[in-house]
Amino acid sequence: VRQAARPVARMAMSYAEKHPSFREQSAAVARWVDMRSKQMARPLRGPTSLGPELEEIPYENAVQQGCMLFGEVVVYTITGAVLVYEYSRQKESERKKMVDEREAAEHWAAEERAAIERRCKDLLTEHEERYEELRRSVKALELEAEKRDAKVKALQKEATLWVNATGAGWWRWLRSKG
Repeated sequence: VRQAARPVARMAMSYAEKHPSFREQSAAVARWVDMRSKQMARPLRGPTSLGPELEEIPYENAVQQGCMLFGEVVVYTITGAVLVYEYSRQKESERKKMVDEREAAEHWAAEERAAIERRCKDLLTEHEERYEELRRSVKALELEAEKRDAKVKALQKEATLWVNATGAGWWRWLRSKG
């Protein structure tokens, strides 16, 4: 990225060297940076006075240093912009991947839910069929029991009538049936 930004920085530096108001600003910034860096590098002792190391740099040197500083600012700005772009692109890619994974999981869950619902519906239908079959069997058994009860009552009535009519007792009636 820095290598790709160098030609842009050279173009900006050549423009800065040719433009008069930009030359003035470059010289002022370069002198300010130079003065501050020398002050920070100087030991903190004694009275602060303008010593020989704190003299201003010549105008042409200040313009060159200011343009070089501007070129480096351009290079680092482009590099920073590319880094921010790549970071945001990577985050967007990760976000999209997470969304795709979430959608796949939701799709899988929906399919599983549908399969479970189908299985429950099948089981319910099967149990309802079994219930109906058992209900019909119980109904048939109840009818058969009612018929047998009616037959038993009829036989009891017949036995009572025969015993009363013959006066011989129930054992004769039983022998006549057997």
